[in-house]
Amino acid sequence: MQKLTPIRFDIVDRHTKRVVTTALTRAGANRAVDRRDNEYGAYRYKAVPIYHMIPLHDALETLHCRKISADYENGMLFDCRTGENICAIVEGTVCLDMVMTYGA
Repeated sequence: MQKLTPIRFDIVDRHTKRVVTTALTRAGANRAVDRRDNEYGAYRYKAVPIYHMIPLHDALETLHCRKISADYENGMLFDCRTGENICAIVEGTVCLDMVMTYGA
């Protein structure tokens, strides 16, 4: 399975569940979390990776010639030739990185 690349990281307040800022890299997100946690004096913030998702229907149109199918029961896209799970289906969407990799 290919490693996915987030398009950004949301810095989330664990108490209010609100996004307080964003960062473009993991290192930047960790610095932002550390800075805010230090200001607060305890662990309060977390970095959440955000991936570019596209509708499942669009992904399957792109991938149909590559023998990629959706297993709705288990919530996964899989390669019909190898049986390998490719990526998860999340609320009717899949990660664009995976579609671009397997659709190329």
